[in-house]
Amino acid sequence: MARRRKSPASSMISASFDMARMAADAQFVIAARMFGLATSTAAKGENTRMIAEKQAAMAEGAMRAGIAAATGKSPKQIANAAMAPAKRTLAANKKRLGGSKRKGKTK
Repeated sequence: MARRRKSPASSMISASFDMARMAADAQFVIAARMFGLATSTAAKGENTRMIAEKQAAMAEGAMRAGIAAATGKSPKQIANAAMAPAKRTLAANKKRLGGSKRKGKTK
């Protein structure tokens, strides 16, 4: 049985949901960092870390997007390659700052 190809509309909807999820996660990370800075509970070096990681993710994303484009990937694959480093950094920050549910913890 041949695999059905996704329609362009389906790909756009999927990309929209990915971007919305990233936006929500980014808002959590921003709020957690602002709370930490306002209450002086932020980890030492958090100010520097939040700038440096953006620069690294942006540079890596640009490089990956360039490679994807040069090798003839589709626009969606190029966009995914560009966003992957930022997505990974965002997920790690959310987990580190307390945004992921932990097994076995109850309130």
